[in-house]
Amino acid sequence: MSALHQEARPLFALFNGQARRLCLGQAHQLRLRSGRLWLTVDGRLGSPAEDVLLQAGEAWTVPGRRGVVVEALPSPGDAEARFDLLLTPDAA
Repeated sequence: MSALHQEARPLFALFNGQARRLCLGQAHQLRLRSGRLWLTVDGRLGSPAEDVLLQAGEAWTVPGRRGVVVEALPSPGDAEARFDLLLTPDAA
């Protein structure tokens, strides 16, 4: 059985240079299908903001109840970054 819950959110796409803010109530795994993403997770008291750089094929757990800015970075051969968001087992 997969380590991820079977329910998936729709595929997301951002053109290079485009950014979006995600506010998820529950933790999700972000799986990058193509392109590159720069993520900045909001800090909390005692926990500074965190930056993460993802390449195509990589995944990262987006914490629940924290804002995350996702920005598509230029990547050779990709005009956009495409990614999925999947509920983590703990969130199900």
